[in-house]
Amino acid sequence: MQKLKAKYDAEMAVYNTAKAQYDKDLQEYQTKKAQYDKDKAAYDQLVAKKAEEDAAKAKYEVELAKYNVDLEQYGKDFATYQTKLAEYQTALAQYKDAKASL
Repeated sequence: MQKLKAKYDAEMAVYNTAKAQYDKDLQEYQTKKAQYDKDKAAYDQLVAKKAEEDAAKAKYEVELAKYNVDLEQYGKDFATYQTKLAEYQTALAQYKDAKASL
């Protein structure tokens, strides 16, 4: 009986050592998993922020393209205006000359 008790005690010592190592490894895993989860959440926030910035940049580029089209049209309209103004001024000068010669 004494032999069985000694064998049992030895096996329990091995088991307790293994369990203590398992508990230590589990604690380490849980600590690392918590850090990983925290890091992943931060990374996910950065990815979301990047997507938000990319969307804003795309919107800006669309608005810039519209602005450039409007600016080009404004330039054409302004050139047309200047041409019409020059025609008007020429016609006005001719009218004044004609009126003065009467």
